[in-house]
Amino acid sequence: MKKLEIIYGIKYSSFLTTNGSLLNKEILNKIDFDIIQLTFDGYKETHEKYKVSKKFTYNALLYKILDILNFSESKIRIRFNICKNNANDFEDVIRDIFNLEGINIQRID
Repeated sequence: MKKLEIIYGIKYSSFLTTNGSLLNKEILNKIDFDIIQLTFDGYKETHEKYKVSKKFTYNALLYKILDILNFSESKIRIRFNICKNNANDFEDVIRDIFNLEGINIQRID
């Protein structure tokens, strides 16, 4: 996408908002987004309770962060859907993210 900036002389930023379930190594190697936004719906049990797809778990989403960091140049933005059942879960989710082995927090918003 940086080609657009060079060709047209405009500032261009690309964003992808996703639950991450379809992002694999091959796709991550091909895409060129500035930011990939991943959404958490709470800490483990709450997150999985609210997810439509029961196949893509909280832990799978956590490790998808490492996949994005390892197989793309994109930064990651964490989105957190808040409701009365998960309002106190945010710190637990952030702690889990920052405790991932090999995490590069400089690329996470």
